[in-house]
Amino acid sequence: MATTPVSRPPLTLSTLPSELRLQIYEYVLVDLNQPRRIMFKHRPHLTCSFAAVKEPPLAFVDRQIRDEALTVFYGGNTFHCPNQSALAYWLVRLTPEKRALIRHIRGFQLPREVGMNQDLYDARKGAWQLECALALAGVKLEPGVFRMPAKCRVSGTRVVWWVSCSSFVLVGTMAIDEGMQVVRKVDASSFLKQGGDAQMVPQVDVLEAMWRAIAASSRCIREIRRNLEGRK
Repeated sequence: MATTPVSRPPLTLSTLPSELRLQIYEYVLVDLNQPRRIMFKHRPHLTCSFAAVKEPPLAFVDRQIRDEALTVFYGGNTFHCPNQSALAYWLVRLTPEKRALIRHIRGFQLPREVGMNQDLYDARKGAWQLECALALAGVKLEPGVFRMPAKCRVSGTRVVWWVSCSSFVLVGTMAIDEGMQVVRKVDASSFLKQGGDAQMVPQVDVLEAMWRAIAASSRCIREIRRNLEGRK
């Protein structure tokens, strides 16, 4: 006696258990070894420039999958901004919901040649100025999302800047140009992957804590001054 096959609905991504969908999103949408670059086109002849991160096609299947996929995409990836303009244009034009999901932004790309007598103070100052400008525009990032290179170390002809609590680094090659040491071929998307390389990066949590303490002290001083001026 022939049996009638049982009719089953087609298996789709939406019908999978949520835990399995999350694993699929993380596997497909998150790259821990390569930052997502913010594409930027400066168009001075127009009234606006262009900055964007290409969202995955999976986000355009349906509303449910879009919400789940973008949560993983923006929350799990590290985004790299080539310059201040790119980051500002991108963040201002993101929806508040997407901005709230972002957890890792790294910047900026150093010039192709950097004099060894220069430090990264200007870059840190530029980051602070950018955060202030974004705050005035109503754009607020969660604490710790935006990080700058914290320290530099030279090993032979290799120069490495790194960010504490992260494997993200900027790597350059030291050379002599007209009697001055410079760093060339700075690569803003390199990572320390080998054990030997990882050993040359010391712990800089103390430095990070120091910077945070200085920033907190500055905020306290400004608050005290405002209170004193308000009493006059």
